[in-house]
Order: sequence, then C-alpha cells, then structure tokens
Amino acid sequence: MFIVNSVDVNSEKRNYVKTALLLLGLLCFLLLVAVINLTKRSRLLEDEKTNLTIERDQLEAINTNLTKERDELHKQLLEASSCPDFWTRFGGHCYFISNSKKTWHVSKQDCENRGATLAVVSNEEEQRFISSLKQRLWIGLNDLENEGVWKWVNGENVGRTYWKRGQPNNCCRGEDCAELSGQEKDPLINWNDRSCKQKEFFICEKALQ
Repeated sequence: MFIVNSVDVNSEKRNYVKTALLLLGLLCFLLLVAVINLTKRSRLLEDEKTNLTIERDQLEAINTNLTKERDELHKQLLEASSCPDFWTRFGGHCYFISNSKKTWHVSKQDCENRGATLAVVSNEEEQRFISSLKQRLWIGLNDLENEGVWKWVNGENVGRTYWKRGQPNNCCRGEDCAELSGQEKDPLINWNDRSCKQKEFFICEKALQ
C-alpha cells in the first residue's frame, strides 16, 4: 500500500496553477496585442477612407469645372458659328425653306444636295419653331418601307409625334410622306400624311458648323 505524500500533491497543484496562470497571462497578452493591432489597422483604414473621400470630392470639383468650361466653349463656338446665306438659325441647327414646290422625293434630294436632310423634328421646341413659319412644308418623315411604320430620313427613332386629329389615315392607300401644316392653331397637332407625289414647299435641316 502506497502512502501519498501531501507535500508532493500540494507542489503539483501549485505547479499546475502557475502553469495555468502563465498560459492565461500569455493569452491575455496576445489578445491585447491583437486588439492594439486591430485598433491601429482600423485607424489606418479610417484615415485612408478620409483621404479617398477628399480625393473624390476634389475630382468631382474638377469634373464640375471642366464640364462648365466645356459648356462655355461649346456656347462660344455656337455663337461664333453662322448659317449659310438664306438659311435660318435655330438652336444648334440651320434651316432652309424652299421657294418652290416639289415632290417629297425631289425635296429630299434637294436637301441632300445642300448637305442637309429634310427636317427631322426631334423635340417640342423644334416643332414649335417650324410651325411658327406658318407654311405647309414637307418634313423628313415617311412610311414608304412599311405601311404604318414611320421613319425619319436620317434613321433617327420616331419619338413624340404631332399628328392632326385623325391622322395619319393613308387616304386612298397612297399617303406615305408627312407634311407639317403651319395653318393649325395648335402648333403641336399639325402633321398630315400625304401622297409623296404631291408638290409642296419643303424645309431642310443641318447642324450648325
């Protein structure tokens, strides 16, 4: 029968406690180091974020200034530009109104010979401008390729339209070209489809150069 020495047991317990305390202390130290490193990293990231925000704001300010300068230069360029003789300027385009009546196809060719196209109405302001001329004019709209599918001569998509009430009606199955009548009281409802063989005055359009 073995007799356990109480001194040895107490010594082992003390050693165990010391070891546990050392390990716990080491763990606390490592955690402290990790917290310090994370805090430093967090501060660095925050500083980097602040710097990036400042750089972004500076770039936005530069972009805003460049945009203003570009717009001002564009404005000055337009002001310095002019339309050829007998052409009328509106916005960034020049318009020519014929002094003789021609069929739609001949009118289209006449405009092309002048380095232009039959007028393409791109927005309400342009529609109001052409309507203010108070003339019946061929414009560059037709459905020659596919009945009911209207297209501009320059390939631009047809957006908002300004047809007279009941138009287009393709009367007698032969009205494939569009005219703008300046005689209507409302300048926003004065388009009419008509036979391309009819002779009318026409309006050409080209960009201001």
